[in-house]
Amino acid sequence: YDTARSIHKHLDHESMGYISHDGSLDDGIEVISMPMTKEFFDQVFPLAKICASARYHAMEAHDPEEPGLHVHLSKCWFGSTKKEQKSTIINLIHILDKYRSKWLKVSRRPKGSYDNWSEPYNLKYPQDYDEIENKNGHYRILSIRNDTIELRMFKGSIVEHSIRSAVEFYIRIVDLCKTYSFEVIDSLSFDEIRSFISLNSEYVSEYMEKRFRDGFKPDSIINLKIDFRMRRLKLIDNMKVDYFNQAYNEVNPEMVSYYHRYFDRYDFEFYPCMPDVLETEHANTHYLVMNPV
Repeated sequence: YDTARSIHKHLDHESMGYISHDGSLDDGIEVISMPMTKEFFDQVFPLAKICASARYHAMEAHDPEEPGLHVHLSKCWFGSTKKEQKSTIINLIHILDKYRSKWLKVSRRPKGSYDNWSEPYNLKYPQDYDEIENKNGHYRILSIRNDTIELRMFKGSIVEHSIRSAVEFYIRIVDLCKTYSFEVIDSLSFDEIRSFISLNSEYVSEYMEKRFRDGFKPDSIINLKIDFRMRRLKLIDNMKVDYFNQAYNEVNPEMVSYYHRYFDRYDFEFYPCMPDVLETEHANTHYLVMNPV
């Protein structure tokens, strides 16, 4: 009771959040914030005071298996149209499932809790949004609600840095999935994803280093590398579309310009190569790939 009263006061008597009972907790309370902007969360929301009150009253969130830290983002963060939102959701579910064993470490949950409270989608067709809607549920790792989308993978915490890291992690990984196509997202390694969400971050880089303890250094030009991959995949895709009526027997000037402008290097050789869509001997069209000397 004393804990709830203290936190209720910090929440300005429910103007910034409220306290609730959660059925998954044997003996505890759940603190639920009101919707707010990232700026308000960073600058005004009394997270430090709430965490301090919980610790003062000997509350626990990390050691017990039950508590979870669930972060909601407005669907508007996923895109300005329903089509963009669906595309971002597809991309995010794909990398959450693809690197599920890695996210287990990031979540701070034991495996049993992780499997029970943040279930994978295990999609048969990763780009089929209808299948996502059919499998969507309260206990999925990404739970799609009416107005928000909830990330459920994190274990509960009363440590301010861990909570802010979880929020920043979610925002950054959504920004990654919102910016690039499924083909680009699918091509990314875990280290590339980690670099993107960690680079110049306020909390995530330190948080993930604590989880992995591997001395990882984010790639300082990861954004350029992913941008280049996106442009290259688009170019190859266009070549496939136009395969039957165009020939690519010369170096594409757009690619050359891109390399020179962003990498400030001119010591590249350009090699003609058969398109990977060709399966017969009736082939006389080429596209070009580039390798640094």
